[in-house]
Amino acid sequence: MPNTIVVSDIDFDNFLTYSDIFSTLSSSSKEEMNAIIIYDSENNSLYFLTEESTSYAHMRVNATIKFEKKEESTQVILGTGVSSDLLFYTLSNYSSEERKEITFTITFGEQGGFLIQRGRDKVYLPCKYLSNSKLDVNFKTLIKDELPEAPTIFQLSLLGDQKNDFLKGLIQSSKFISKDEKKNNAYAIYQDKIIVNDKRHIFIYRFDNLASFIPEETPISLHKTSAKIFMTMASKNLNFDAIMFDNTRVYLYSGDFTAVINNSIANINPPPAKSLLALIPSVQVTNVVAGTLVSMANFFMGFYRGSSEYKPITFEVQKEGIKLLLKDSGISGSASCNVEKLMECDLFEGALEANNSQVSILNDSMISFAKELASTDQIQFFMQRADKEGKKSRAVYLHHPKKSIYLATLD
Repeated sequence: MPNTIVVSDIDFDNFLTYSDIFSTLSSSSKEEMNAIIIYDSENNSLYFLTEESTSYAHMRVNATIKFEKKEESTQVILGTGVSSDLLFYTLSNYSSEERKEITFTITFGEQGGFLIQRGRDKVYLPCKYLSNSKLDVNFKTLIKDELPEAPTIFQLSLLGDQKNDFLKGLIQSSKFISKDEKKNNAYAIYQDKIIVNDKRHIFIYRFDNLASFIPEETPISLHKTSAKIFMTMASKNLNFDAIMFDNTRVYLYSGDFTAVINNSIANINPPPAKSLLALIPSVQVTNVVAGTLVSMANFFMGFYRGSSEYKPITFEVQKEGIKLLLKDSGISGSASCNVEKLMECDLFEGALEANNSQVSILNDSMISFAKELASTDQIQFFMQRADKEGKKSRAVYLHHPKKSIYLATLD
């Protein structure tokens, strides 16, 4: 006879708090039944679990569970595969008060079933049978996991008061992380800063204080999936900790929730300190207020083609300031019309002579940078297109004491 449990008084508010994180970790799974529900009769506990080949997450679901064991002395482990998407969708259609009336009736085995019921509402979700060997691996490896006995290279809780600054750095750096899933897909974390970079730009976020436990020379790589989960948990004001023993895995803990996330696919290639210094143009053109730069650059955004992947903009240094131009130059992302707008500003000595030709960069990268600052913040604007000796920089450099960005020139 199949085994059945009836689950009531479920703490859905706590369970659904982590639904976004479960969905993130199972998003690349090709399995429709991408989650597992496991029942342990010894502790009368119910667990919800999602897994991929190298990452998994699980949590104990707080609830009242009724189950009649056939043998009192025997521990019974039961499990079934379900669709996390269908489960979360069903639950999201009820209010917090309505969910208090919901019960689960779960029948395990080859003829299993999963009934979600509230009053006369009944939703029968499809289930997937789990063999005893598969269930045994799931329970022993995932539910009873333990931390490695090794020194840590990173632990979020060790940041103390600096934790919020670190999380803010991840959030702001996420605007500039590469869209490539294989190359530059991670954050380079140093004692004093975070760097993300790709062919479009190099973004640097500086910490208020040194994170002295991070290795001084070699950065820690944090894959963008782990960082996304950090940011999600921070946005929900969850108390959580993250631990890394090496660059292969991230261990995440928050109450009854646990995740072990694959970090071995993280790829970083931050420029060395000397290369960063060499990239800074030797000429500062002007200081510009962040709000002014955002307003000026935003004006051009409506002129790009809707399908444009890149949105270039051109600078031309003039006596009155910096002219911003959008030209139909054949570069992907340019519009069919020509647009010019002058940003009036005071130039530093030598700025006009060192920039006797135009330079193009990506407008959206520049706007994203300026928007992260207070509208009254001053940005130091460095550019050296070409002087009398023909020297020119490969980037436009925007600097603020808290963050900086190198914008690659498009020629």
